[in-house]
Amino acid sequence: MESEIKKMSEARKSLKLPVYEGLLAEKTGVVLDIGSKYTKYGIFGSFQPKGFIKSQVKDPHTNKLRNLYEYKDADDLYGLLIEFIRKIFFKYFVTSPKDKRIVVVESVLTPTVWRNTLAKVLFKHYEVLSLLYVPSHLVSLCTLGVNTGLVLDIGYSEATLLPVYEGVPVLCAWKDLSLGGQSVEAHIRSLLIDEIKALENPDPYIVTVEDVENLSDSIIEDIKVCSCFVTTMERSAEIAAKNPDHKYPSGFMYPLKNGKKIPVSGHIRETAFEVLFELDLDMLNIATIILDSLLSVASSDGELCCLVGWSNICCYKLFIKNFKFHEFPAKENYVAWLGGAIFAATESYNKRAIQKDVYLNNNVIPDWCNLSVNLPSG
Repeated sequence: MESEIKKMSEARKSLKLPVYEGLLAEKTGVVLDIGSKYTKYGIFGSFQPKGFIKSQVKDPHTNKLRNLYEYKDADDLYGLLIEFIRKIFFKYFVTSPKDKRIVVVESVLTPTVWRNTLAKVLFKHYEVLSLLYVPSHLVSLCTLGVNTGLVLDIGYSEATLLPVYEGVPVLCAWKDLSLGGQSVEAHIRSLLIDEIKALENPDPYIVTVEDVENLSDSIIEDIKVCSCFVTTMERSAEIAAKNPDHKYPSGFMYPLKNGKKIPVSGHIRETAFEVLFELDLDMLNIATIILDSLLSVASSDGELCCLVGWSNICCYKLFIKNFKFHEFPAKENYVAWLGGAIFAATESYNKRAIQKDVYLNNNVIPDWCNLSVNLPSG
């Protein structure tokens, strides 16, 4: 037995693995889409991301997990991004980011402090070769081979609508609402609490109101993704009118590790996403911002998300008969990343990317809202 172990040990020592080379070729770059909840990462020209990770990292001072977008100031963000970029490259790509080409897919509304701090981390701390920021709404159209469209991005914290005409984002028709996955999850938690309060003699294995209030966001997210859906306009009207003949889909019991169960009724499953279509104090919802944007531009095609029943209810609520919903060649939750990977594989990258020596000379990242780099010459 000892001799076999010794042979195995010697074989492992003689096995030369090119770990130092990592998973990236010398001329291959990295595409990052850092969202408020999840980050997609992969390489240039790939048809899908290498992986998804949560946009959070351990605080080097407190050793607690923190979301990247919950930074206090530029210095705090700088420390978080250093740890986050290190995790992506050394843990998942198994290589150094030095002299690598980088593409960051971002929203046109990304704060300037975020863009500048990320560039500072990449260029000065990790010494990447070049960096290119690309608008998520614009590159999403790259996956379809079209240059005009009305792009609606429903993320975790907000929904952003931006028309693109002939490859140019029409910023004057931009619309935004604080509605997204976070709003839906908060609505699901509220519905669960209301239904548990309504139970007269709940079984001992059923969770209490306090248990629901303390549930982790990952459990609520799992309930949302695995069981909830967008209903049709007719069924939505029946629910709003409290039609006694309306039949909800079947419910189920969601098991927890402590032995208790969460009762998820058909009512919760069908009405969870209605929060996206409820008018707020400004009389706005997802449907109205689409209409408002359409009134601001001459013509647009529609590009909407992947929720079951989404395209049907949008057409009903918009009262539009001829509205094109493009079918993507990928899952909708990484379409923007795929567009960035396609754009990065073209010659346009070398023409538009910020080179390391240029950045180190002036420490300026071009931005559409920065007049010093956007004023016409002469």
